[in-house]
Amino acid sequence: MDEVKDALGLTARIDFYKMIATAFIAGFAERFVPDIINKLGKQTPEGASLTASGSGGGNPTI
Repeated sequence: MDEVKDALGLTARIDFYKMIATAFIAGFAERFVPDIINKLGKQTPEGASLTASGSGGGNPTI
């Protein structure tokens, strides 16, 4: 393990473990952050009516 640490240019063994932990967390964040953003983007703001979207039937007014 010390060879890997030295090859990466890390000064202490704890830096290697920090790098591994950061990579592990980043792997989860890569999937969870976009999901959270998409989930928040799909929420309807409070007070907004669904009929205001213009998706209702009928003839458009000119």
